[in-house]
Amino acid sequence: ITCATDDAVIYYTTDENFQTSPSDVDWVPYTTALTINATTTVWAAALKGSEWSEVAEKTFTKNPSFESFDALVAAELADPTLVEVAFENIEIDSIYSNKSGKRQGIYFTVGETAYEIYSNQNEVPSAWVAGGKVSGTLRGEWTVWKGLWELKPETGFVWAEDLTYVAPSAT
Repeated sequence: ITCATDDAVIYYTTDENFQTSPSDVDWVPYTTALTINATTTVWAAALKGSEWSEVAEKTFTKNPSFESFDALVAAELADPTLVEVAFENIEIDSIYSNKSGKRQGIYFTVGETAYEIYSNQNEVPSAWVAGGKVSGTLRGEWTVWKGLWELKPETGFVWAEDLTYVAPSAT
C-alpha cells in the first residue's frame, strides 16, 4: 500500500463494518506487507496531520487450491482461473516442442483426457522423456488453449527446480 503524500501515515482495516468515514472503525498503521489467507476486502487511507485521504478499497480473492490434478479437473472451473495444484507421479505422455524445436510443455492424461503443463519461460530439460513422472506444487493459470486445458505456471517457473522428475524404468 503506498501514498504519494510525503510524511503521511497509511492506515488500513479489514473490518467488514466499515461504512464511509475513517473514524467509523479501528484503523491499523500499515508498516509491512499484509498476508491474506482468504478472500478479504482491505480499506486503506492516509493521515497527514488531521487530514484523511480518500479511502481506497480492494478485494483480494484467494485462488482455489487442489490436492491433485484429478481434483482440479473435477472442479470444472471457469477459463481462466488462477489455481494452485499439488500432484505426485503424473506420467508424461509426450513433450510439446514449438516450431523452433524448443521443449515448452508436457502432456499427461487424467482419466481419458489429455492436459498440458505449458511454459515458454524456459525449456523442459532434455533428459525428460515420455514415461517419466513429475511431482510438485504449481501455481498458475488454468486455461483452455485450442480446446486443451493447460496449466501455465506463474512467472519465475523453472521446470527442473519447481518439479521433481523421475525417469522411466529401463525395459
